[in-house]
Amino acid sequence: LSDMKSASTVGLTRSTTLFVNLELGVENFDCGRGTILDIKYEFDKWDLLSESKYELDRVIRYMKDHPSSIIEMSAHTDSRGESIYNLSLSDKRAQAAMEYILSRGINTSRVTAQGYGETRLKNHCDDNAECSEVDHAINRRTEATLICRQ
Repeated sequence: LSDMKSASTVGLTRSTTLFVNLELGVENFDCGRGTILDIKYEFDKWDLLSESKYELDRVIRYMKDHPSSIIEMSAHTDSRGESIYNLSLSDKRAQAAMEYILSRGINTSRVTAQGYGETRLKNHCDDNAECSEVDHAINRRTEATLICRQ
């Protein structure tokens, strides 16, 4: 995914050369394979936190760089709570992510939202397992999946 960084000249009083360490890497963003975004939500909430918007800005930048791309925003919960409630919560989270992307000028035909609740756990932490908070957190995630037409 495209990435953005900023540098500031606040406090500089003379002309100088700024040196910035860059770390280059490749983010897999392949057809049908979700890229997990670092999007946080408060417990039992679906409002986007300000630090989560940075991650969505990366998706927006990718979509602007690739104008034919179509993306599904999918949200997932851990297994705690009723499964029907988790499905509804994840729908609201996916919808919030999609609405943010649309508010930044991406056409509605290019973004969909889908909540999966606790149906796609990344680990063993289902209803019958004892898990740590760290283990549960692995399942609470939002993904961007590039949809490719055959």
